[in-house]
Amino acid sequence: MKPDEQRTHANSKLPVSQYPLRALFAIVALTATVAAVAMDAPAAYRAAIIASVCVLLWLTEWVRAWVPTVILWISTPLLLGGFGAEFQPHEVLAWSADPILILFLGGFSLAAAARLQGADQVVASLTLRGSQGRPRRLVALTALATAGLSMWMSNIAAAAMMLGALQPILDGEPKESRIRRAVLLAVVLGANVGGIATPIGSGPNGIAMAAVSKHQSIGFIEWMVFGVPLTLGLLLLSVGGMIVWLRPSGATPVMSSPERPSGRLGSLAFVIGGTVILWLSEPVHGIPAWVVAIGTIIVLLASRLLRWSDVLNLDWSTLLLIAGGIGLGALLDHSGLLSNLTDRLSLDAAPPTLRLLGLCFLSAFLSSLMSNTGTAALLIPLAATFDPSPSTAIIVAISASFGMLFVVSTPPNAMAVSRGLPASDLLFPGLLLLIGGCLVVALSGPWVLQAVGIP
Repeated sequence: MKPDEQRTHANSKLPVSQYPLRALFAIVALTATVAAVAMDAPAAYRAAIIASVCVLLWLTEWVRAWVPTVILWISTPLLLGGFGAEFQPHEVLAWSADPILILFLGGFSLAAAARLQGADQVVASLTLRGSQGRPRRLVALTALATAGLSMWMSNIAAAAMMLGALQPILDGEPKESRIRRAVLLAVVLGANVGGIATPIGSGPNGIAMAAVSKHQSIGFIEWMVFGVPLTLGLLLLSVGGMIVWLRPSGATPVMSSPERPSGRLGSLAFVIGGTVILWLSEPVHGIPAWVVAIGTIIVLLASRLLRWSDVLNLDWSTLLLIAGGIGLGALLDHSGLLSNLTDRLSLDAAPPTLRLLGLCFLSAFLSSLMSNTGTAALLIPLAATFDPSPSTAIIVAISASFGMLFVVSTPPNAMAVSRGLPASDLLFPGLLLLIGGCLVVALSGPWVLQAVGIP
């Protein structure tokens, strides 16, 4: 999962050399946005200032990811409180109080329990056993295993678990080894693409779910009907292209049998299986997915599969970032800023498919430079002014997962480079995913989503 998916470096800082370029890009783009707003619309103008500050801080990562969210919550009542009751503190906080945050909290809790119980070692053992000493099969299975983890946890956690478990293999290969480079890229691709498959897989998914909830309720099963095939197809495209490009060869270690699951790991598998079944069968039993997530957290704590200290160490910064993204979208809507911008952009004459394709490429490119959750928070409300259909918000959110061109694009990218992957190796598979992914979702996404009941 990417809750910035996520690209959000909640507990890390970028190299100082990255700051000037990002700051210049942010200041130019966001100043232009503020200047575009009419001076005779004071609420929209003040909202533009707040939004510019928040997005600038998300883009440059000068501060922790949760700080812009707090700034949004405090500054909105102060600057806009006189324009109506909707800008009072309790209303502003209510904008961000979306049930999708509980879903992500449940996913983070499951991920923490999985690490605590040693699930990463079992996954790595199964991956090695299945590869049967064949490097290309090892690369493919590594990508699939990482994507499977990223469906239910952040891409940071998925990448960290797989890289840690595969460290003995990586240590046994020279840094210039094609096998080593391919395995590292497989982890990066799997972690970033896997989050597309489920609603809790990445932060942009959560923002899209919150944005369309007023018009249509989308559950796990509806999302996964299109999300899983899309994820598999994109993995085939990107990982297959990477294998053809690198052509890893040679012998890899083979593990005769996977580690035998402990009793606690078996109990965890039971809890995870029950949670997933309840999430997928929501249309049958009617229990909201966020209620199931709360129940899962209680069961994990009561059964001691998860400790309270682990809960305190969850990625709360990412949760606050997602909350800020949801709140930012509401601010842009309630203040009238979006209507001001769309009146000035005048893109109604452009063909709908071309508009959607442009939004997809913009989402993917910005996501390569900044938090994918921040990108979704900025673009999803803007896209809704051109086309308010739920499918547009979902497609823009998915496109944010295609931004992995640079070492600073996502935490998994940085993790792989820190383990010896040349930063230049990210460019080819990154471009393949960005261009191919945007074309696929923009040209076929509306029809596929319509077929599964999402207009």
